[in-house]
Amino acid sequence: MKYTFSTLIEKYALSESNRSKHWGRIVDKFSDCIEKLENAGRGKHRKCEIWFKPNKYDTVNEYYARNKRFGETADDEYIYGFELLAYPGHYKFGKTRSWKHRRNSYFGHNSVGRVLFVQRVCDSGDVEKKMLQYAGKVMTQEDFGFEWFKTDKTFEEVSGVISDFVKELNSQ
Repeated sequence: MKYTFSTLIEKYALSESNRSKHWGRIVDKFSDCIEKLENAGRGKHRKCEIWFKPNKYDTVNEYYARNKRFGETADDEYIYGFELLAYPGHYKFGKTRSWKHRRNSYFGHNSVGRVLFVQRVCDSGDVEKKMLQYAGKVMTQEDFGFEWFKTDKTFEEVSGVISDFVKELNSQ
């Protein structure tokens, strides 16, 4: 058996995009369980690895098994859409495992205004892609990100068009 961080990533289906976050948490929380570390720089394709002491691997493994939020093994996945509080007509769409925590992460000029929808889905990655493609057909994509859009339509008009699409997506 390999006593590595990659083994945990695979076993608990952790997202590769959050690899460095999990790596940092393990380094902070389980430093006494670590035999060797490899931190291969920054960037999207950064490959971090941890080799655990064989007699300590079970400690980390049990933690992941117990703590579903940290291990991201919970079944809940959501897509969401909202209008920015400070900028009516500007919308953000995305995906999350916890709307409560995600909502609280938006503040300042990105504060959540009126919520268009929060919908539990089976495959948030796939559904989010379809949602963003659809939003791009009915709104103008902002220059600074794939998930940000603007429109001259009222909130009620956008809500009607988007909610019908979200219901259709969820029934597929």
